[in-house]
Amino acid sequence: MVQNYPEDAFEKIMKNEQKRWGLTCVSFLPHDIQDKIQKLQETILNCYDNRIALENLYNNSFIRFYQREQLHTTHYTLTRSRPENAYIKADILIKENQISFSNFYNAFLSIIPKITPFRIRFTTLKQAHDGIGFVLMGKVEQDNSGISSREQLIKEINSRIRPYFNLSPRKYDTKDHDIVHCYIGYVTIPPKKDFMDFAKEVEAINVDISYECDEIWLIHHFYRTIRRPHEGAIKLKLNQPVPYDEAEFFENLHLF
Repeated sequence: MVQNYPEDAFEKIMKNEQKRWGLTCVSFLPHDIQDKIQKLQETILNCYDNRIALENLYNNSFIRFYQREQLHTTHYTLTRSRPENAYIKADILIKENQISFSNFYNAFLSIIPKITPFRIRFTTLKQAHDGIGFVLMGKVEQDNSGISSREQLIKEINSRIRPYFNLSPRKYDTKDHDIVHCYIGYVTIPPKKDFMDFAKEVEAINVDISYECDEIWLIHHFYRTIRRPHEGAIKLKLNQPVPYDEAEFFENLHLF
């Protein structure tokens, strides 16, 4: 038996692999940053076992790496993932509130144009909190005001949407506004070496990646890992008007 491999690893892997619907506000990473993270993934695979060919990076049984187009930073978990079925408007609307679901759309209509793009810098690669994965950790670079646009985005969601709708954010959605992460993969079969030794090798990899985040996506996802296909998705460019009317907004999110 491999030492220090989490006892509940199989359960965590299954949660990542099975369909679990949810609504999440994310930003996908640009193509040039995907290139850099792919290099990191290749280095991790070599740490795991340098006999595995790099052409099998996304097609091996040992580490499930996030596909390039799947790489993202999460800004706000609107609803936690669940295995039952896709979300509908009625799941999110708090029935006791005398408020229309139009307010959900109108909130984003108001929020998005006033949020300016912001820069994210990843400086650490570490073992994820679930014990089986690896995650890039970083921060938002603040502007001269001392308040980042990402903090403004999260505070606006908390003040304009959360009180009136049935949201289930994670703890980090309501604090540590400038701490960001990007999950890049998780181990599905433990390495032959001690798992903690392997994790330490990975965490020793040097990381310094930065980019400008100028858009967000609202994803109605099939999987916790935000891998495709999605139940619904909508792209919103920061500091620009929302280019959808209310009907298009909910149709693209597949919320009925």
